[in-house]
Amino acid sequence: DHRDHLGVEVICNVLPIAPSTYYHRKSIDRYPEKASDRAKRDAIIMTRITHFWENSGKRYGAVKIWHDLLDDGFVVARCTVVRLMKSMGILQGKMRERIREIIMQTCSELGVHIVSGVLGRDHVHMFLSIPPKLSLSDVMQRIKGRSSRRIQMEFPELKKRYWGQRFWARGYFSTTSGNVTDDIILQYLELHSQK
Repeated sequence: DHRDHLGVEVICNVLPIAPSTYYHRKSIDRYPEKASDRAKRDAIIMTRITHFWENSGKRYGAVKIWHDLLDDGFVVARCTVVRLMKSMGILQGKMRERIREIIMQTCSELGVHIVSGVLGRDHVHMFLSIPPKLSLSDVMQRIKGRSSRRIQMEFPELKKRYWGQRFWARGYFSTTSGNVTDDIILQYLELHSQK
């Protein structure tokens, strides 16, 4: 907005951008063939990601979209799909927030304290304090079963997708905090929350 009367260089001094970067970006906007091979391929993949994501009712995460891309003949790494979906801002959704609410509610009803937790793009990390009267397997069965059932009830389009299949993966990984310190677990969760 202020480029005409201030100039690009002044604005680039305020923002951490080199003027050459600005001019290069403008050049690519004007002449798309100057873009890198990766940028060109990303643009093609992003159109397919958008297609599959919208056809899913804006519900699919990166793993499902990745499988759809592979089925469609696009050989692409899953981390590339995650990177592109993140840059497109389509990994945040109502379903993700609802899963968080259901897990918190289920843990509260069971008397399980969530010390810390991170809801990833396609998995969940939780640091739980479970009362001795409950077994970990029972808690995980409750969390996974209840969240799967409720999510499929609230998002009916998922029922078609997961008919006869599992919403969550079969297993889970657990370890006690006696093997490592609580601080290390919290640092691990903090690291994953930044991704």
